[in-house]
Amino acid sequence: MQNVPARSNFLKVFGNPPPYAIPARTFLFPALAARAARGQLGGDRELALATFVAARLAASTTGPTALPQSVRAERAQHARAYFAALSLPSAVRAPFARLADAAAGVDARAVAKALGVVVDAVARSLNAAARAELEALCATLDGTKATSAAH
Repeated sequence: MQNVPARSNFLKVFGNPPPYAIPARTFLFPALAARAARGQLGGDRELALATFVAARLAASTTGPTALPQSVRAERAQHARAYFAALSLPSAVRAPFARLADAAAGVDARAVAKALGVVVDAVARSLNAAARAELEALCATLDGTKATSAAH
C-alpha cells in the first residue's frame, strides 16, 4: 500500500520546514478516490465510492491507521448500512456486507480475505492503479509483502 503525501509549496520557497511545522498528511488510496471522482453519476461512481469506503474500513484494522476494535465495530455497522443504501449490483452486495462484518472483528486475515472477494467482484469497474492499491492492502492485511507497487 502506497500513500501519497500532500504536496506543499513551502519547501519550494523556503527550503527547510520550520521546527514547529506540522508534517505533511498522507492520503490513502488516491487512485481509488480518483476513479470514484471520474466515474459517471450512478452505478460506476457508487461502486467506486463503496469500494473506497470498504478499503478505508479494511485499512483501519492494522498498521499506522489502526483503530481500536470498538471504534471499528461501530464504523463497520455504519458502513454496512451505507452499502445497503446504495444501488449496487446484486452480485457485489454480499461481498461488501461480508467485508463490513469481518472489519468489525479482530482477525486481519479474515478482513484480507473479504477484501479480496470485494476486489474480485468489482475488478471490471476499476482501473489498474486502483486495483493495485487494493491488492497491496490485501497483501498487507494478509501479512505478506506486496509483490508490486501501487503505481
